[in-house]
Amino acid sequence: MTRTLKIFVALTGIMFIVLAYAVANFPPSGKIPVLTYHFIGSEHEAEKHKDYVSKRSFSWQMAFLDFLNYRVISLDDLYAIKTAKRKPMGRELVITFDNDGGSFEETALPVLEKYTQPVGLFVVSESVKRGIHNNMSPETLRELYDRGWITVASHSKTHPILARMTVEQIEEELHGSKVDLEALLERPIRYLAYPNGELDQRVIDIAASSGYLLSFTDSYKGFNGDVESLHNLPRVRITRTADNLFVFWAKVSGIYQWFKRLRFQLKGIPAKV
Repeated sequence: MTRTLKIFVALTGIMFIVLAYAVANFPPSGKIPVLTYHFIGSEHEAEKHKDYVSKRSFSWQMAFLDFLNYRVISLDDLYAIKTAKRKPMGRELVITFDNDGGSFEETALPVLEKYTQPVGLFVVSESVKRGIHNNMSPETLRELYDRGWITVASHSKTHPILARMTVEQIEEELHGSKVDLEALLERPIRYLAYPNGELDQRVIDIAASSGYLLSFTDSYKGFNGDVESLHNLPRVRITRTADNLFVFWAKVSGIYQWFKRLRFQLKGIPAKV
């Protein structure tokens, strides 16, 4: 065996050991990625629209998590960990969906039912209330909530860009959505996902005062160097780029988010996750 080949074999072995260690131990205890899905659809839809994940890829991703024994936890579990009421165990993550007018019920739910892993479903209250954009009815959402492993939460009242609104408008969007959903579903609404990811301190303060336990963003725009709090928790988008299971693992492990945040921090500009 030549010296070059020996070096190649040695480096390959080291890389395999490092990767195996990372797969077995990431994300580390206390670092809990919150995954965000938008649309689960056909292969054709996933090819045309970045925010679509094909049903085939989604099935592979859920099987991947199950096979490697990742700990998928609920939003309630995440809140308990964030408030020191429960200790993190490592290799934990949260799966969330932003309700998109039927995709969840039609294509994601049949896959999720195989595993009954906890899922958070963020809905726009006015769309549910008025039955627009092909959204699920309050009756369907109550039935999903009753399964015990699906948590219905708020995605605001009308899905605006909150940072561009007045204080009164923000209050109506966040507090109003919580009140409306609790009246429609007859269930507590404890969690919030900001639409579009744009927020400022006013939005964060109003989310807290409205009674949400945790609030999420899919962007680092609202951080402005601030430390994460219960009301500016980042989520990572799962799009068609995660058809590649290595890319999916990088996002599940938290490594993707760490590198992306570091890169944007060094450049001094916000990062879409």
